[in-house]
Amino acid sequence: MKHEELERPNQEVYRGRPDLPPVWDACIPGVAAIQALALGNAHEDQQKEALRFLIEVVAGSFEPSYRQGDPQATAFAEGRRFNGILIQSVLNQDINTLKESRKNKNADKAELSAKRSK
Repeated sequence: MKHEELERPNQEVYRGRPDLPPVWDACIPGVAAIQALALGNAHEDQQKEALRFLIEVVAGSFEPSYRQGDPQATAFAEGRRFNGILIQSVLNQDINTLKESRKNKNADKAELSAKRSK
């Protein structure tokens, strides 16, 4: 799921302060999707909605984090946003590249260990 595939959430869900949760009753599909995911019975669309909801609404990944005149609120919003960006980063990883990288690191460790034991 790439950034451009995600729709921006309805602005009514935001309270304007990063330290406050979204307006939950304005995001019923997202809340239901997260709950279904937690119970292990989310269907495919709910799984996608749960992920979108976490990235966009809960983390506010695509919302500006700057809060004029309030450096602490800016830092809080940026920390919250960072979580969504990390999830997005995981989605963009190539599993085969990661496996190959892990395999190479393990081979390097084994080679170094063999050299040290001589």
